Amino acid sequence: MNTMPTYRKGGRVYRPGPKGGEGACGSFCSVLFLSILLCAPPVLLLMSESSRYNTFMALSEAIGSDILSFHDPRNAKGKMGAAPSFAHGTSESIKSTVSDRDMGVTIPGALLLHRRTEYCQWQEIRREECRKCSRTVTARDGSKKEETYDCDCVTYYDYVKSWKNHRVNSMMFNRPAAHHNPQRDPMPSVKIPSADAVLDFDIDGPDKGSKRKSAVKSVALDPSMLSNSVRGAKWRAVNWVLGGIPQPSFFNRHFPRWFPDHTRYERINELHGIDRSPAATRDNFIYVGQGGYFFSAYESSMQSSMFKYFMQYVEGTLFDWQLGDLMPSCTAGDVRFRYEVQDPAVVSVLGETVMPKKKGAAQVLNTRKMSNGESVGLVHVGYKTPDEMIAAADSDSFWSAMLPRALLLIWAIPFSRLLGAFLGKEVSGSSSLLQFASVIGVSFCLLGSAWAFQWGMSVDVTFALVLGAIGLSMTTSPNMAKSSSPGGLNATWCMLARWAGAPPDWRMEDSYEGGTYVEGTDSAADPKADPVKPTAPGGDYFGEDIKKD
Repeated sequence: MNTMPTYRKGGRVYRPGPKGGEGACGSFCSVLFLSILLCAPPVLLLMSESSRYNTFMALSEAIGSDILSFHDPRNAKGKMGAAPSFAHGTSESIKSTVSDRDMGVTIPGALLLHRRTEYCQWQEIRREECRKCSRTVTARDGSKKEETYDCDCVTYYDYVKSWKNHRVNSMMFNRPAAHHNPQRDPMPSVKIPSADAVLDFDIDGPDKGSKRKSAVKSVALDPSMLSNSVRGAKWRAVNWVLGGIPQPSFFNRHFPRWFPDHTRYERINELHGIDRSPAATRDNFIYVGQGGYFFSAYESSMQSSMFKYFMQYVEGTLFDWQLGDLMPSCTAGDVRFRYEVQDPAVVSVLGETVMPKKKGAAQVLNTRKMSNGESVGLVHVGYKTPDEMIAAADSDSFWSAMLPRALLLIWAIPFSRLLGAFLGKEVSGSSSLLQFASVIGVSFCLLGSAWAFQWGMSVDVTFALVLGAIGLSMTTSPNMAKSSSPGGLNATWCMLARWAGAPPDWRMEDSYEGGTYVEGTDSAADPKADPVKPTAPGGDYFGEDIKKD
């Protein structure tokens, strides 16, 4: 299994005229994509705030519930569980195994197994260089304005083949046949929880560092409790070596404090029988080591190979041999994966006890479904009280909601400019303070409205709405720069279409107040003018070998 990346130099394409071609299909797709991009952050914010609200209400209900303890002697004889009970406990004894049946791998003492799959794929790297052209655009009232745009662009293509954690579609590459990416995915990434985890709880309570014996209560952990992983537990890579004892590296041997090794090592003889596993018999996966990797080489059929050669002949790359082709590297379509586990020594759990279906079996700890439909089931590393676990879960929910809120501030920058165009204002031409106020106004108005819808009115919500209203009022203030065109929906559409690179006939303004008429146009604006031979950014003429699109 080779790990060295491969670099190949692709071609270059010269496209005369405006950037993107400004064709009907290209312009429509650009406008549609930009519109979706502008609508996505508010939708994401509403979904995030709804999730945050539901999680907060579920955790509030949980912390107000009667929480029993597995360490309470009164629950030692199984009274807990006759009816579903909300229970908490800390276990220092975890008996579990986790298995990947596809590969026939079983790891003891772990609660969660993560199969991380990587694919050998080509990646296209594009680099574009354009000239600056100008043209005169005419408004509906006959006023004119000169605008600049990118034109006569040259796109350079390069290709890098390496291991990636996702597949890359090569159909849209400039040279797809020479850099074809097979889309095989025999062993996708997946997280596998333990199906037989049993936690032992000391009836007298967990006694840190004590070796005294005490009564024990065993509780089976339902796999649904591990759906969000074990909070605070590190993911440890798994490596199978001779004797389960690796040879330490130079840094681990001389600088163990600064370069600790958290890898979990297992005996390689525990992999006996994997050659008869479904993954091995179906896709020829074998264990190759090199960091605990399992590897499957891509084998192309005769028909697909002949078709690939034919397509390379059509695109002119059949005999395009480069130095990178001689370097040892993986083959596009190869698949490898490795395992990581969460195997904490001490965990605290909070969930609902359920009586077992089999007589004499241990009670089962499952998630509890709250009144709003949310499920609460927590597994954290270390010695944690119920209040600490619920507070930590609420903190995770809060910070996950902060990302869409921060994204909203970035989204408000272009949206404030669109709002200014609708009001006949040029936000980008105003002072930095006014631009900042406009962004704050847009973002806090939307954020405050989302909060008011979910939480109702409160001091925080009122403050956000007032701050947003003040910011929006600055957008309409006389100090804001006036746009050269009147406001309205047409002005908003024209700005959006201009961002998308749509041609002038798609975005005719009502008027250009103060616009200047330019006698004549350059070659980019007037097709009857003498054409200017395009030159490269460095001043050299483009060669005849450049492909014209």
